[in-house]
Amino acid sequence: RLPSFTVATAAPMDGFAASIGVMNVNNLKTTMQAKNTEVIIGDTDILENAPYRMSAAGFGDLIGKITCINDWELSRIVNGEHYCERIAALVKNCVNTVLAESRLLKQRDAQALGKVMNGLVLSGTAISLYGDSRPASGAEHHMSHYWETIGDQRGTPFAMHGEQVAVATVLILMLIEELLEETVDFEKARQHALSFNKEKWEKEIRCVYGSAAQEIIKLEEKAKKNDPQKQLERIETMQSNWEEIRAQLETVPSSKMLKNALIEAGCPTTPAEIGIDRELLIKTFVYCKEVRARYTVLQTVYDLGLLETLANKVADKLENGSLAR
Repeated sequence: RLPSFTVATAAPMDGFAASIGVMNVNNLKTTMQAKNTEVIIGDTDILENAPYRMSAAGFGDLIGKITCINDWELSRIVNGEHYCERIAALVKNCVNTVLAESRLLKQRDAQALGKVMNGLVLSGTAISLYGDSRPASGAEHHMSHYWETIGDQRGTPFAMHGEQVAVATVLILMLIEELLEETVDFEKARQHALSFNKEKWEKEIRCVYGSAAQEIIKLEEKAKKNDPQKQLERIETMQSNWEEIRAQLETVPSSKMLKNALIEAGCPTTPAEIGIDRELLIKTFVYCKEVRARYTVLQTVYDLGLLETLANKVADKLENGSLAR
């Protein structure tokens, strides 16, 4: 609870103004409440001279808000979750502002760097205004948290947080594109929900999460995301509101457009660039949703019984270069 000032030596992530912090609890990255800093200084003379990779990572972290706000909208439709339009609009404006600066950012343009810094501060402010990270963290962050957990256990991180979020955002957009191509069979989804085997799931989690598995299992015991009855309720709501859900999914930008913006800013855009092979990529799609209780498009696709199928389609497209410029 001590008062603090923050002087940014670089702008790699949106934690500056956030009222939360991420701590490692029993080998799992866990979000905890924290005291806001009282002053934030982001001097562009300093930011211009920071290692550029950190500035690109900050851009990547901001870009992730595209899929995160989409997740919040989906949960509003499917779960009736409270959705604050003013906070969502604040975050969307941050993203749109920095997207227009992707080319200038690589030139260390002071104005562009200032906009990224400002966007990161406002993104953190959105977290503080809402009281948790819902406005700034969704499926793309769940992927990043999963990679951080695995990287910690291996003793070698894959990449910076913002770089991982950039890659994950492209992956989530690709997943959405695959979902929009599907003719959803809701009866088959119900059968998939009823086939959930808790013992089998726990065994898989222990294998996939290693020393962090017990925290994941404890989280599921509270959240019950995979409980068949809860899945059936969500499937029923999705079937009744599928046109609205599709319309929401169609609002996100294309994966190709976003990839090009990230390339212009000097961010990695593919799993291979950060050391993620196909096997780990599929595991990420299938299991990373377990790191938080939060509803995202990954839960949507899982509830429909399509997560592993669509994950493999995304992996196939990455391997055959379908995302080339």
